[in-house]
Amino acid sequence: MPWLTVGGWDGRAQANAFGEIKASTVYLNIWSQSGPGLAHLTGVWALSAVVAIVLLAFAIALILRGSSGNVAHVAAATAVVVAVSTVGDVFYLLGKGPELKAMVGFGGDLGGQLGLVARAFAGKGNYPMPGTADTYGTARLTMWALVACVMSILSAGAVLAQWNHNRPRSPRRAV
Repeated sequence: MPWLTVGGWDGRAQANAFGEIKASTVYLNIWSQSGPGLAHLTGVWALSAVVAIVLLAFAIALILRGSSGNVAHVAAATAVVVAVSTVGDVFYLLGKGPELKAMVGFGGDLGGQLGLVARAFAGKGNYPMPGTADTYGTARLTMWALVACVMSILSAGAVLAQWNHNRPRSPRRAV
């Protein structure tokens, strides 16, 4: 599922948590000398979340089998790592939004101008004239990114609360 969606003069682009890009274009910059380059996204944050999720699943399985102590610490730590990785991925993708938007942006050279004219003659859009109003789409997170963030934070909170509840307490001394 896409986590980040952008729109530009030359189409739309979407990126998922792992940095995979899906873009559609109207070939506005087809005659440009050098059209917009591809965005460079990595999936490091998503991969770290996946590794932490696998470790968390093993830790929970061990806890359900009766282990405790250090395994509970591992479960709590990996739940926090999942939350941090998910939130880090969202902020990483938001930071890459302009780069992704440039992928479907207007080149600005003569080839791009010809593309704008051809698009206007084909009835697919207006030629931007000075003083005319136009609307622009910005990079936005999808519902899936927000749900992943909220779920990972709530899960980490639940695991930490359970760990805090179950940890042994030292007896209090009366003074």
